[in-house]
Amino acid sequence: FDDGSEPDYLLNLPDQPRVSTVEDLIGEKETWFMATASIMLRKTFLPVLPEWIRESKSGDIPLNLLLAQRGPIGYLSDVMAVYRKHGGGQSNTDHRWQAGFLFNRINMYHRLDEATNGRYRDRFRKTMAEFYWHLPDSVEYENRFWPRLRYTLTALRYHPAAFPMTWPTILKEKILPPTWLAATRRLRGLR
Repeated sequence: FDDGSEPDYLLNLPDQPRVSTVEDLIGEKETWFMATASIMLRKTFLPVLPEWIRESKSGDIPLNLLLAQRGPIGYLSDVMAVYRKHGGGQSNTDHRWQAGFLFNRINMYHRLDEATNGRYRDRFRKTMAEFYWHLPDSVEYENRFWPRLRYTLTALRYHPAAFPMTWPTILKEKILPPTWLAATRRLRGLR
């Protein structure tokens, strides 16, 4: 980190596989193991970028998923790039507590699902479910009942097994706004 706020590190561990496939890029949750600045590609594999990629805050995720459909991804263990990260950098603008970021990610995976003709739909839905699950806790919706209900139910519809909670727990932790819970606790004489 340029500002010394964190120690330097390598993105990939020594046991990084030499070859990965598109399936490796689409996990149970959003996964990433490729440094964007060191990606090499054949332009003929994707001569024209889809227009929707310009809307995505993360261009590398869709680019690499689309390219990986053409064949396996090779990994070189050499250091090929250095990131000059700092607190005010672009990579620090993605926040899971901001609805705009979460909606952008959901849209990106929806577009990837379309671009891959539904081939990885189950995996994309699991990833989208995770982002829908975070929406009720975003700054924009933390104290708004109806959006909290809507996005919690959407997450559960997209991938119910990912959130093994009882309905009372889901109601308390995801659907009812914290201000409502605090008010009911005060009414009951609890702290």
